[in-house]
Amino acid sequence: MKTIFKIAKFELSTMFYSPIAWLVLVLFMIQCGMNYADAISGLHYAVKMNFRINNGITFDVFSHQSFGMFNEVLRNAYLFIPLLTMGLISKELYSGSIKLVLSSPVTAVQLVLGKYLTMLIYIGFMSLCLAAVVFFAGLSIANVDYSLILFGIMAFYVLSATYAAIGLLISSLTSYQVVAAVGTLALLGFLNYIGEIGQGVPYIEDLTYWLSLSGRTQEMVFGLLTTNDIIYFIVIIALFLSLSVLKIAFSRNMMSKPKKTMVYAMVFGIAFLLAYVGSIPDLISFYDTTDSKLNTLTKESIDVIDQIDGQVTMTSYVNIFDGNVFDATPENRKNDEEKFRKYRRYLPDLKMEYVYFYDEIPNSFVLTENQGVPLPELAESQADLNDVDFNLVLSPEEIKERIDLSGEENRFTRQLSYNGKTSFVRMFNDTQRYPEEEEMSSALKRLVTTPPKVVFLTGHGERQHDKASDEGFKKIMMELNNRSTMVNKGFDFVKVDLSKMNIPNTTSILVIADPKSPYGIEELAKIESYVKRGGNLLLMAEPQHRQVVRSIADMIEIRYIPGELHQNIEDQEPNFILASFLNTAADKHQTFADMVTNRNSVATISAMGVESMSDDFKVYPLLGVSSNDTEVKIDSLPAKPIDTPIALLLERETKQNKQRMVVLGDADFSDNQGIGYGDRKSANYEMMKVLFGYLTDGAFPVQVQRPKKKDLRFMIGKEQLKTHKYILVGLIPFVFVCFGSFVLIRRKLK
Repeated sequence: MKTIFKIAKFELSTMFYSPIAWLVLVLFMIQCGMNYADAISGLHYAVKMNFRINNGITFDVFSHQSFGMFNEVLRNAYLFIPLLTMGLISKELYSGSIKLVLSSPVTAVQLVLGKYLTMLIYIGFMSLCLAAVVFFAGLSIANVDYSLILFGIMAFYVLSATYAAIGLLISSLTSYQVVAAVGTLALLGFLNYIGEIGQGVPYIEDLTYWLSLSGRTQEMVFGLLTTNDIIYFIVIIALFLSLSVLKIAFSRNMMSKPKKTMVYAMVFGIAFLLAYVGSIPDLISFYDTTDSKLNTLTKESIDVIDQIDGQVTMTSYVNIFDGNVFDATPENRKNDEEKFRKYRRYLPDLKMEYVYFYDEIPNSFVLTENQGVPLPELAESQADLNDVDFNLVLSPEEIKERIDLSGEENRFTRQLSYNGKTSFVRMFNDTQRYPEEEEMSSALKRLVTTPPKVVFLTGHGERQHDKASDEGFKKIMMELNNRSTMVNKGFDFVKVDLSKMNIPNTTSILVIADPKSPYGIEELAKIESYVKRGGNLLLMAEPQHRQVVRSIADMIEIRYIPGELHQNIEDQEPNFILASFLNTAADKHQTFADMVTNRNSVATISAMGVESMSDDFKVYPLLGVSSNDTEVKIDSLPAKPIDTPIALLLERETKQNKQRMVVLGDADFSDNQGIGYGDRKSANYEMMKVLFGYLTDGAFPVQVQRPKKKDLRFMIGKEQLKTHKYILVGLIPFVFVCFGSFVLIRRKLK
């Protein structure tokens, strides 16, 4: 060990007596400062404008996949390390001093480890630049998540250490430092690209994907440490250091080519064996350092998975005319599988299959731009474009023999199968595209429980869950490629015409949505029977139709207040209403409480007040308006100020269950037009999900709320952030320049 430290000490002194080491530190510090300043100034503006910061300021500043500081730093780390490793051994080869080293008692292992230790120490100095940024983050962000940042620094360190091991090997292969630098860059580029090679080819794809450096530190930056990533970096570093040792050792000791080949094969064999063992799903361990366990499924999701005893199969039905086809092509399957890694952590036996087909699909760009081209011909060209074997692509007739996807509009969809039950989980038309925890867990829960059935009454002009008109609810209920819709939260929907059939006994929620004509006596009797047996109800009505639903309101002792509510809101019609969430309902559902805390509102046009006269139900006002800015207008009579709820929650204990009802003096807030009302503080989109969650007692959708982040505010202002930027980008690099110049000049004078 003494020899190793002596070599490292000598190399370190030599390194800092050259301008390259100081130049790299200066440039790296400037890069870190600029990336940090850009990220934090953007978040400062977002917080000031009251945008929602779901993952906390610390995560978004340092770890965000698009603009986080660590991702920018890690993307550019390969530019710095080759400049430092290019001369580690190549200078010895160029000067001929390697012969003296090889003839001395210093072993090849000591030489390589001494040189490598030099790089580890230097990378430590680079990490101190990141620590300087962390210091200023602690001054700027309240309750900063230091553990998350520490893992980001660790990610930079291990990635740079890996680059250094690779650079050390290349340096041992040539006497030209420039060639060593370029060779290192080329090899790093290859190792980042190798994951693309052989994808779709069994066994080869597993090997090349494992060897790939691309994205290896992403989970660490997100605050998640996994044993397979640790093993990967250890194996890669040990592999390249071993190859460097063998290269130098073979220069000293003559050995036949067959023996050299055997030794190299043994080294690679051991490396791949360790890699295979470390990649076995059942042997992978995880540690989530984030304070809200951002990288770990919530307890509710884990409880769902704990009910699964056996193999779950997820079959991806990929329409090659779908815009998301690229994600599931053979060359991208590994990346696709990684998107579900959070679930595979708890379902290591999750089996993923892919079925390719072609068929008509709504709003397909490919079909729109190629009208008149026969489908088989167009499908073959699309298969060729996406490197999919057309022999594996099923025709419309062949896919229908296997599964009917007409209900999925023939889109790219995934079907979960377990114990004879199936459930769909879809791709979405947003920036994330993949299902997140709420959608995935709700789909899994459908496999182990009976999904809630939502019954919409029809026959009297009611608004329907599948209608695309302005007054329909399709955008919030049934839009397949929208993750916010109830069909993607685990709910099933049926229509029932009470003149022809009864309300099913399996009904979870009965929805009566603004009927335009009265129900008949027999129909009302069926509704009353449903209410008496403890069924859950969602009743919505517009002011002009209050008399139509009066009989139903009387059943549950609810009264609609006469008149239409008006609010004085600038640039809006008088009947535009912003109703606030009330504290009285905060303890009924966590999301209600969150909306009260966040001062969210629900925006709508035309609404009426509701009040309860019941002694049987416990009543909790949910949404309300204040007489400070609201009045009630009845025909031509003078308007009067009014304090009133426009939505009530009703509960009572029955022999079978706790019965829940929601009564709203409005139906516009969540129709296809109404969900767009209001501003970013409006909760129209979230409202229906919360109501359905309340009415099913939280069974669906699966509740995945995490503890509220603590780092949601800044302790300093915009001008102070600018000062921090000047220090990080200007003052500290200037200090490095001055100190480096002093060292170099002092060395030259000596």
